[in-house]
Amino acid sequence: MEEAQCFKKLSALLNDKVVSYGVSLESLHGLVVSSVHVMLLGVMFHAMALDNLMAFGNEFTKGIDEVAVYVGLSTWVVALFSLFSLFSLFSL
Repeated sequence: MEEAQCFKKLSALLNDKVVSYGVSLESLHGLVVSSVHVMLLGVMFHAMALDNLMAFGNEFTKGIDEVAVYVGLSTWVVALFSLFSLFSLFSL
């Protein structure tokens, strides 16, 4: 197949598509830590972020305030419980 035909066929296949690719090299650790998954390949992390942006547009952070309040309150509850536990240990 001629190069121009290959390019035309490839262009038709990739038209209106998004392609992500990554590399895996032993010296370059392409892993990222996420709050939901323990370890992810960097390309997968970026693909999920792109998918969220494409699906939700400017609304991709909608509802984050409610989550932040819940996480903030639960953090304070755990911190206070830990402090009370420490005080009860030292008061014995």
